[in-house]
Amino acid sequence: MQYGEKTNIGYWPPELFETILYNAQSVEWGGEVYSARVAQTPHTATQMGNGQFASVLDYSSAITRMRIHDNSEALKIPEWTYDFSDEYNCYDVWYMSEYIYDPQFYYGGPGRNPKCP
Repeated sequence: MQYGEKTNIGYWPPELFETILYNAQSVEWGGEVYSARVAQTPHTATQMGNGQFASVLDYSSAITRMRIHDNSEALKIPEWTYDFSDEYNCYDVWYMSEYIYDPQFYYGGPGRNPKCP
């Protein structure tokens, strides 16, 4: 995993993934907030990302330059993608891929708010 163009911030050795050594069924990017109170009131006030909803594009958290590595040499932009939020009044997500060269994935939210009591 890299931040920016050249800053390596993560490495996962192959030994951690012996069951998917040769292939995987899916790849996921995103954010997660733990709460023992999922679908209960009051919801946790824990923010996801920087606390901004994904619809605030210039200020929400984002994942860019997403690529997958299959058995070819080239890194590829994922072809089949969708976004999902199970607490959509507390956090949201937006995957933008049309009319841009590089897909972008925006996510986040404040947690407890007037729409997410």
